Amino acid sequence: MAIAADGISRTLIGTSRTLLGISRTLLGISRTLLGISEKRRSRQALSELTDQQLDDIGLTRSEVKAETAKSSFWF
Repeated sequence: MAIAADGISRTLIGTSRTLLGISRTLLGISRTLLGISEKRRSRQALSELTDQQLDDIGLTRSEVKAETAKSSFWF
């Protein structure tokens, strides 16, 4: 009986480790997607600023266009 319980314990530990690995992977993917979304929102907000507002923060319209032209996939 002790041998069967030991096997079950090992199986549960293995399953727990697998689930932990999957959870960490999903968390990493979620963080990446949130980062992409945040960058996209920031670029959109920059593109909506007036030339005066851009000048106030030290940017030009051409710099903003270059930044907003970047692919969101690569950040």
